[in-house]
Amino acid sequence: MIPGEEDGLVHHCQLDWPEGGRVLLSSTGERNTPCRPGTSSLHVVTADPDAVMDRALKIGATVVHPLVNQTDYPSRDFTVADADGNHWTFATFAG
Repeated sequence: MIPGEEDGLVHHCQLDWPEGGRVLLSSTGERNTPCRPGTSSLHVVTADPDAVMDRALKIGATVVHPLVNQTDYPSRDFTVADADGNHWTFATFAG
């Protein structure tokens, strides 16, 4: 992680997913962007949503939708909100 110019901001953060893939993040307000806090919704595929949920709870994530087994399609998933209010769904469903 590279800290932002102001306290509490993130200039660049790279999340490498153990199952492959990468997510790059930065704080709104750190760079000019049309994105506004709380307007994004992301879907991350994982083989073990239970372990991800445990880690998310340990760091104080806000649960939006609890961990469930979906009945209309094969997925086990949950949704949390990050500090900016964006929603992150972690699911076994890969589409």
